[in-house]
Amino acid sequence: MLKIKNRLTTKLLLFVFTASFFLIAGSFTYFYFSGKHYITSSAIRELKIYSNRFNQSVNSQINQYSNIISSFIINVGQNVDNKSLTKNVKNILNNNSSKIDEIYLQYENQKKSIVALPITVLFGEQINNINTIKNEQFDSLFNRINVTEKNNNGSEFGYIRSGINLNMYIKKRTQLFSIIIKITNISFYENILNNIYYTDETDFCISESNDVINYSTNKFWINQKVKKYFYGKNIDENFFSDEKRNIIYSEWQSNNLGSKIIISKNISSIYNNFSSLLNNLLLYSIFIYLLIVAFTLFYVNKISKSLNKITDITKQVGDGHFENKIEIKRNDELGLLINSFNKMIDELKISYNKLNLTNKQLREKLDELTQTRIELSKKQKLAFVGEIISKISHEIQNKISGVSVWVQNLEMQVPENENISLYVNEIKSSLNSFMEMLQNFKKFYRKPYLEKKQVDFIKIVEDVIEKYKSDIHEKKIKIEKTFKCNEKTINLDENLIIEVIENLLVNAIYYSPENSTVQIKIQNENSKIIFTICDEGEGIPKENRENIFQPFFTTKSSGSGLGLAIAKNIIEAHNGTLELVNQYETGACFTIILPIN
Repeated sequence: MLKIKNRLTTKLLLFVFTASFFLIAGSFTYFYFSGKHYITSSAIRELKIYSNRFNQSVNSQINQYSNIISSFIINVGQNVDNKSLTKNVKNILNNNSSKIDEIYLQYENQKKSIVALPITVLFGEQINNINTIKNEQFDSLFNRINVTEKNNNGSEFGYIRSGINLNMYIKKRTQLFSIIIKITNISFYENILNNIYYTDETDFCISESNDVINYSTNKFWINQKVKKYFYGKNIDENFFSDEKRNIIYSEWQSNNLGSKIIISKNISSIYNNFSSLLNNLLLYSIFIYLLIVAFTLFYVNKISKSLNKITDITKQVGDGHFENKIEIKRNDELGLLINSFNKMIDELKISYNKLNLTNKQLREKLDELTQTRIELSKKQKLAFVGEIISKISHEIQNKISGVSVWVQNLEMQVPENENISLYVNEIKSSLNSFMEMLQNFKKFYRKPYLEKKQVDFIKIVEDVIEKYKSDIHEKKIKIEKTFKCNEKTINLDENLIIEVIENLLVNAIYYSPENSTVQIKIQNENSKIIFTICDEGEGIPKENRENIFQPFFTTKSSGSGLGLAIAKNIIEAHNGTLELVNQYETGACFTIILPIN
């Protein structure tokens, strides 16, 4: 009992420790992964905001360049002479020198077009260089621009890709002239980003071709391959994660700019803060776990002392001593259990005394019942024997009546009549039948007397088959023998066993149809010989199976019905068993199991 108590206490401690550990570890794990997911999701939401602002800023810059063209058109008005156009072109260059690389202008009824570009000379002074070009060159440039945005004032924004370089333009054609402005890329990109408020952890990259970064807020990335810095795994549509560098970035192809835009956010500082929080949480969890362990040990130790006392009293009660009770005062569930247990001891003591008295009375009734059963068994046997005697007497009367008739006929005949010998033979046959029936009855009624000796069981079976060889051939029956017996020598009464096997074989031959098979199997298993004989007859109906070993039960047109009953008595006298194991559809099948020694 002590070992069981200790084992239960250990299990209780182990359960509390394990449950507390998995609860704290599960909470810590959940907090860790949910925190990482929250950081990643927040970064993605922030990048989505930046991407929307970037696209809006691009449109805003395109509108500003479109306004430059609109202002030029307003200033020119109807003065489309060479001097007026040149003056306004210079004004545009002077006012937007950092935004514009070149201006191309073509006006009607002129054979040539002009190109103007600002040039910075010594000490940072800027001059405007204006040259003429052929109209064919202007038209070629105008038509090569890949338009990506059309404004309400009729101007068009687009780009021309030349090798690894990409040049952006804004153009417009009116009835009086046509104008093309080549935009300064760096200025354009910077103006876009100036309209976006973003944190220091955020960087913008623009890759125009060959996956080379042409512009970036991080100057170290310019002219570097994109894959050198951005090679994370995809976590959402257009969003990627680089876990080694703690970077979340988004990339997409800008239709307006004809470039790949990459916005990245470095979440290292957020992860550092999160890791610090996790460390504090881990220390707090360890402290809580140790507190739970200490409290559990203290509480289980108190429970263990109470259990020791309960165990001792329980053992005494189990030994039949009801004098002692558990003297522990508690105001919890354990105290309620102790009170209930003490009350149970009082009730158990009363029940125990009543049980002893009832047990004594039960023994007396059991002795009376045993005696009654013995007497009833004797009466049943006497009734059974009486039934047998009644049937035998009936048979004897029939035979005696037959003998009387033939004796009377014999007396009426002249001694020289040849029929006298027939009558005499019939009398003998009747008397022999009577004697055989009487002898079978005695065999059944009396327990067989065994004269055992070591015999070859297989040889006994072979001899019985040979004895009835003519009957087997007459019905064209095939005997299929399967003998798998390592120990075929067995201690038994040879004559009685031959009688049993003959009875089973004769029945099998009798009930087997012509051209059928009788299977005979002999095998030994666990120091026993198992003999099985099966025919292919109609089998034994289910309602007759329980009666086949009863005396005088037979389905033959002739016979006493004692054969199987006598055979069963003989086998049981050898400490063996004789059983019917057949199925109704597959013929009859009997099995004999005999001990070898």
